[in-house]
Amino acid sequence: MTTLERTDSQTTAFRGLDTEKDIDGRAYFWQRGAAEEATKDESGEDKDKEKETEKDSKTGHGLSGAFHKLTLNLTTSLSHALSFLTRPSIEDPLLSPHIKDTARLRRSNALSAEELGFLDARVRRIARSGSLAEVLGLEGEVDERDVPIIALGGSGGGMRANLGFLATIIALQDLELYPNITYLAGVSGACWGIAALYTLPPNSNPNPNPSPKPIETPQRTPTPREILTHFTHLAATHPLSAAGVNRVARAEGGVQALLGPLVGKERYGQEVCVIDLYSTMTSAYYWLVGAYGETKGKGKGKVDPASLIWSRAYTNGGLEEGREAWPILTAVRHERPWHDWKSAEEAFEEPERVDGKQQTEDRDAWWQWFEINPVEVGSEELQGWVPTWAFGRHFTSGLSTQSLPEYSLALLMGVATAAPAAPLSAFLGTLWRNLPQNWVGGVVRHVTQKLSKHAGDHAMDRIDNVNPVHAGNQANPFFGAEKAPHRGNGFENAPRLHLVDSGMANNLPAHVFLHPARDVDVMILFDASSDVQKGSAIARINEYGATKGLVFTTRVELPDLEPLPMVESEEREKGKKEKVPKQLTPEVMEARFAGRYAQILDGVPKNVVEGRQGVVYNDKHQPQAWREVLLVYLPLLPNAVNPTYDPSTAPFSSSYNLVWTPEEVDSIYTTAAANVRNGIETIRQAVREAYERRRARRLAGTPNPVDIARENTKRLGSEMDYYVAGVPDPVSDTGMRAWMEE
Repeated sequence: MTTLERTDSQTTAFRGLDTEKDIDGRAYFWQRGAAEEATKDESGEDKDKEKETEKDSKTGHGLSGAFHKLTLNLTTSLSHALSFLTRPSIEDPLLSPHIKDTARLRRSNALSAEELGFLDARVRRIARSGSLAEVLGLEGEVDERDVPIIALGGSGGGMRANLGFLATIIALQDLELYPNITYLAGVSGACWGIAALYTLPPNSNPNPNPSPKPIETPQRTPTPREILTHFTHLAATHPLSAAGVNRVARAEGGVQALLGPLVGKERYGQEVCVIDLYSTMTSAYYWLVGAYGETKGKGKGKVDPASLIWSRAYTNGGLEEGREAWPILTAVRHERPWHDWKSAEEAFEEPERVDGKQQTEDRDAWWQWFEINPVEVGSEELQGWVPTWAFGRHFTSGLSTQSLPEYSLALLMGVATAAPAAPLSAFLGTLWRNLPQNWVGGVVRHVTQKLSKHAGDHAMDRIDNVNPVHAGNQANPFFGAEKAPHRGNGFENAPRLHLVDSGMANNLPAHVFLHPARDVDVMILFDASSDVQKGSAIARINEYGATKGLVFTTRVELPDLEPLPMVESEEREKGKKEKVPKQLTPEVMEARFAGRYAQILDGVPKNVVEGRQGVVYNDKHQPQAWREVLLVYLPLLPNAVNPTYDPSTAPFSSSYNLVWTPEEVDSIYTTAAANVRNGIETIRQAVREAYERRRARRLAGTPNPVDIARENTKRLGSEMDYYVAGVPDPVSDTGMRAWMEE
């Protein structure tokens, strides 16, 4: 298919891949041994593999087959690329000090000792710095017990989300609010910026000067503005293009960064898949420092191996002293009870059928959230946590059985940003939510609902189970661990763990902020989803809230935005004029989005059991909230300061586009930062309310319920003392049926 034959979304996704030439030609560095490839092809080895793959793809779903072929094309060339690794990866004890240590699976939802120590230090730091007093206009010192726990989260949405979230952080920093943030979490695209903030060295933006000095292990984190500058320079080239990959290969440590994680994973007995290839290539490129443009000979740069170790974020960020916020990357697992292993030796009872007895009786599927912080990786729903340095190792009965270096951040980023590995229903659901709010969208909805009813539940279940790209797989740290009623559904029998982009569950990271042993007062959520102007986001917040026993209510009811009138575009394509949304004047735009840049929602828990805080679960073993929480919603909307840019519709702003010019980066920065300035008084209002609640409780001598929650979650692993609560209102499953209900 040529570029002209592609759809708009396909063309955007391929931007920078088929039009950009590398300075040494289009070929990737490993493809220049064409004679070797031809020789191998003549031997028939690759042809036989291709025939097997083609045969397999015909037995599966069409989309799955297409992606299997893509995997084959990439991994076939990978075998030649490995020859560029002239020496095996050095297992440096300074980079992996725990390589010989045995890790243990911790079965409770108590916070780690490191996080508890961080919280004490962070609250103390905020109180003594005077930053909170300055933000709220308070006189005198702030008592540590009155400091509200503020969490800042960024949504998914590809590079748009990454750049927009960084711009939001910069704006909050300029307004003195960012130093008061305690937790920082992201979904999908936002994870790029968060990970870079805590692992890249300071002043890491590309430098046009001669070859850089050797990069030392960072002792402080770079500023958000430095990271935005870093991405601005790199975003002009597609990370998967020959130009991008070859630029990394020329850098010091580049080939090792590109291929080392893949070789390591293969060596450790785990399957390497297309998601791993995607994540290592993008991460190696985005973690390249000291390179500038396409200059040969000078400014080749370096990929520092220390910057691809996520656990080092604990030291880099000075978390022990509370210097920076606690960073969290997120992912989800698709829990399908009928698809869990029967035992450690037996797989699914009916792996290929969708009308089996198990599935008919219990067909509801849901997403189990996992968090990846610098200290631990785990899931509150499964009540299990392993050290971050041990994630990826084989575990049996709660103990690691391998001595391995830490799992590369490049592979972890594939887990956190692996949207292509989500079920087909998730993609279709996104399309469903983005249908236009006019007669065309209405007709499509009506017809689709009729078809879904006619097709029946079994057909919808089949769509729920299709994964166009297989999720990356890791060794399951829960394998062979102790079981408990209502928890896991047999997941402890599965040797492998499959995690994907958490945007498939909820494109906002509220889940990790509501951990049963955390005590978050305010969640500030930046949303770069493509549907923020359609009213879907607030509905999603409440859908998610129901899984945690929370009901969110907006303080100010705003009417749905009317669709913009469509006009003929001035540019012609194929001799035809296209219909595009009407361009608004700054005055009209300001009036249209007034009051929408920051909206407060009150979250009220409905499943509180006195004395059982932190250990109340619903029927899917999802911990239920035990306290009220304020949510400040920050959608990425157009702004009058930059009226020609609409983040939701601009072609370069697509979630699938990874190539941005400096002018385009400046456009989203200008818009996102202005949005924060427009909404800062609303944000301050929420922070002030949280501060006053804590202060009033202290003055009244009222105990903090978080102490009960932390004591309960601490003893949970041994006593299994919990109470299962039902969900008062039915929660729609996340499959295709949920998006089509009237």
